[in-house]
Amino acid sequence: MKVLGYIPQDGDAGPRLLRVVETIALEGQVETVETIEGLRNRLNQVPITRPFGLLLLITDKHQLMEILSFRRLLYDTRVILILPDTEKEMIRMGLQIYPRFISAIDSDFKDVAAVLKRISKNTGEDRKTAKIRSARKMMERNSETRTVV
Repeated sequence: MKVLGYIPQDGDAGPRLLRVVETIALEGQVETVETIEGLRNRLNQVPITRPFGLLLLITDKHQLMEILSFRRLLYDTRVILILPDTEKEMIRMGLQIYPRFISAIDSDFKDVAAVLKRISKNTGEDRKTAKIRSARKMMERNSETRTVV
């Protein structure tokens, strides 16, 4: 599982978002939950299989406040946040989740799909893994260039 989506199915935004996400060819890599409790349970699951992306479709201020109550579970996850409006208060609250991208619920979600696609391409390996791999290659080159007397 690569992407976890909190996508409530009340209203037309949820199905619309799912259709757009399906267009970027992440078959079998998207898991969705429809309730805040389901999201919290999934993030608390042991063993933890961290998603590379978390798609949060917020339909009202109350949902955002609930998610803020367990935002520690979102640490080190690339969050794409879709807010119900662009009022300053809503954006201020949304920024407390530290999203990588914010969009509005009344958009066509093509911007969300583009960001999600880019995130999925850039997560082949995390920075720590890349540093370890780089250090190993450097050690291998050094051992190959040494001559044994």
